[in-house]
Amino acid sequence: MQLVMAVVAAAVYALVALSVAPPLDPAHCVALAPLAPVHAAVCGGGGGAQVAVTVGAAAGAAQRAAAGAVAAAVRAAVAGNGEAAARVAVYADGELVVDVRAVSGGAAAATGDDAPDDDLFVVFSCTKVLESLAVAILADRGFLDYDAPITDVWPGFAPGNGSATLAHLMRHELGLPALDRTLSLGWLSASSDSERTALAETLAVQMPMSAPGERTFYHAITRGLFVDEIVRRADPHGRSLAHFVQEEIAAPLGLVGELAIGDGPGGLTPTLDARVVTHIPPHILTLAGTYLPQLFLPRGLARALYSDDTVLDGFEADFMASIVLSPSSTAARSITIADSAGERLKSAADMANSPEFRARGLTSAAGVTHARALAKIGSVLAGGGAPLLSPAGLAAANAVRDDAPRFDEGFWRNISYSAAGWGMDRFALYGLPDWEGWAGAGGAVFIWNRKINTAFAYTPSLLLPRLKKVRGTRYLRAYLDALDAAAA
Repeated sequence: MQLVMAVVAAAVYALVALSVAPPLDPAHCVALAPLAPVHAAVCGGGGGAQVAVTVGAAAGAAQRAAAGAVAAAVRAAVAGNGEAAARVAVYADGELVVDVRAVSGGAAAATGDDAPDDDLFVVFSCTKVLESLAVAILADRGFLDYDAPITDVWPGFAPGNGSATLAHLMRHELGLPALDRTLSLGWLSASSDSERTALAETLAVQMPMSAPGERTFYHAITRGLFVDEIVRRADPHGRSLAHFVQEEIAAPLGLVGELAIGDGPGGLTPTLDARVVTHIPPHILTLAGTYLPQLFLPRGLARALYSDDTVLDGFEADFMASIVLSPSSTAARSITIADSAGERLKSAADMANSPEFRARGLTSAAGVTHARALAKIGSVLAGGGAPLLSPAGLAAANAVRDDAPRFDEGFWRNISYSAAGWGMDRFALYGLPDWEGWAGAGGAVFIWNRKINTAFAYTPSLLLPRLKKVRGTRYLRAYLDALDAAAA
C-alpha cells in the first residue's frame, strides 16, 4: 500500500508537471531523480548566479583556496535552484576567513546589485543559540542557575510543581512544546506591562504533558516564551531577552544593525526590516513530487529512487509524517502559529515574509541577521567564550546529562542538548562530529567547533522543509575538504 501511494503521488506530480507551461521559475525547483527529464523540461535552467567573496586579511593560501571552494559550491547551487540570495561565512581562530554572498542572476538583474552586503535573513531556530547564549551569560554572572528551580526567579511558575529547572527548559525537557491554545501573533504582541503580565500568567499555569526531565520533545517556539520571562526577572535591568541580546551580545561584538529579534528596544527598525530578503517556499510540485511520496516509501527504496540531495533520512520522513498526516498532533501544534487575524502561517516562507512575525520578538524562532554575524558569534563559543563568557561559564553552558544523547520525540532522533540549550552532536549524524550549535527551519546553519576553533554559518532565502541541512553541510565540507587538500 505504501508503494502504491508513493507511485500515485509521483504520477500526479508528473501529470501536473507536464501540463505546466511556460516553465516554472527555477527558484522553486529541486531535482527529483526518477523524473529528472520532466523536471528539467518544466523548470528550465538556473539562470546563473552572481557571487562576491571576501577573504580575511589574515587568511593564508589554504584559507584562500577554501574560500574559492565554498564560492564555487554556492555558485553552482544558486545557479541550479535559482535561490534569490544566500550567504556563507567562516571564522577561524577568531578571524573572518570566508564570506560568500550570492544572488541568482535574475535577482541581481532585478535589484541592480550583484551581491549585496546588507541583505538580512530570518534564521528561525538559529535564534535559539542567541537565546541560549543570553541565558549562559546570566548564569555566568550568577543571576541564573541551570540546576535551580525556575520558581527561584519566577515564584508563580506552576509547571512541574516546583521541580522544573532552567536546564529542563533549555534542554527541551519541560513538557510544554505546545500550549493549551494556538499561538497567535496578536496574543504574543504584549507591548504594555499589563499585557506582558497577562501573558506571563497564562504561561505560568500551563499543564505539561509529562514531568520535567521525563521526556525530551523539541520546544520549537514555546521555549523562547518562557525564557523571555525568566530573563526579564533575572536581569538586574529587567530587559527583555531580545533587548538583552542587543546590548550584551550584538553591541560587544560590533553587530548592532546586523542582528535583531523583534521591533523592541534596539531591535528591528523599519530600515533594518527593509533589508530582509524575500524568502522563497518550495514549489507545490517539489512538495508533491519530492517529499510526499517518501512518507510512504520504505527507506531503502527511497534511497534507490532519489538523489542524495532529495532523499529523506528516516527520522525526517517520520517527522514530516507526524505533522502532515496528523495535523492535531503535538508535533504539528508545536510549530503552528497564526497572525493577529487568526490566519495560520502555513509555511516557513509565510512566517519569514510576514512583517508581523518578524516584529514580534520570538526569541526561539524569528531572529533577523546574516551568516557573517552568526559566524562571528560562533567564533566566540569556538574560541573559549571571551568576551561574552568566562571559561567556567562556557564549560557550564556545554554540560550535558549523564544519559545523553536522549531521544527527542519532536525530532525523531537522539540528540545531546547542553545545559544552555544548543545541540552538542546534531551534526555528527552528517559526518561532522565536534560541531556544536543549531540550525533553523528552511536550511539556516549556525555551528562551531572548539577543537579547531572554527565557526560556520549559512543563511538561505530558499526555504526547504528538511531537518537534514544538506546545503549548509555541503558548503562546510567544501571548506574543510579544501583545507585538507591544501595541507596534503
